[in-house]
Amino acid sequence: MLTRNERMADVMNRPGVYGIYTLEQALSFFGGFDAAAELAYFRGFGAWLARNGGPGANIAWPNQAAKVVAARMAKREGETDELSEFFALVREFLAEVRQLTLPPPPPPSRFFQERARTDDGRNLNPPPA
Repeated sequence: MLTRNERMADVMNRPGVYGIYTLEQALSFFGGFDAAAELAYFRGFGAWLARNGGPGANIAWPNQAAKVVAARMAKREGETDELSEFFALVREFLAEVRQLTLPPPPPPSRFFQERARTDDGRNLNPPPA
């Protein structure tokens, strides 16, 4: 059985396994995760977001997080996607406020890298030359 921290790392490393494909789904999942942890896992996240570019501590943290992600995305002009940006935000919060560092995502399996193909059989990841 995974600890809360291990589960959080797993969710961020493999969001699709948990049915997370959009920022809205991630915010809903993480809100539920926090509720299941008796609102302790993300305690202080709203205040931290307000100090780090959020609209204010009087707004629920999922709404604040969405606004911070949108602002960061506008600055980066397509360099990253919303989910990656949100996960980076969560990692920053956990590292700064809770002194907790979650493990980074594992590299993709070589098996899957070598076999990633399009429907017509073209290899999406040809081996390096």
